[in-house]
Amino acid sequence: MLNKEQLADLAEQFPTLKENGSDTYEEFNSLFEQLDSEKHAETSRWKKRIGSVTGTYQVQGIAVHGADEIVHTIRVEEEVAFSNWINSSLSQDTDLKPHLPVNPEGGDLYQKVSDGLIICKLINLAAPETIDERGINKKISIPTQNSKI
Repeated sequence: MLNKEQLADLAEQFPTLKENGSDTYEEFNSLFEQLDSEKHAETSRWKKRIGSVTGTYQVQGIAVHGADEIVHTIRVEEEVAFSNWINSSLSQDTDLKPHLPVNPEGGDLYQKVSDGLIICKLINLAAPETIDERGINKKISIPTQNSKI
């Protein structure tokens, strides 16, 4: 959404918009190219800032609809902290014996939470009885696990 200053700048750059309430094709095309260029410049600056963060690694993939590439930047210290917190908070849960402990390094966290059991347990830890324990699928079969791929 454009603010008032941005609209005023556009009105100065494209006088027919202000006078006629519409733009010529050439003005519209020029505006589009300018905005597209600004967008790409900002995206490049943002990517450089993200890429320069220390203590991180990136995981890349393709969006489900296939049109966009997705890049996740993961902070190692957060991965370690979450893994340690899960290990200490859920260590007594007998349903999670096959999942725990979570190795704080090497992406083990993402493998262990992939079947949803740890996530369900964390939700119930934060807000008891949010998820009915009887409805949690605690033993994932191979066909069920493969259907998530």
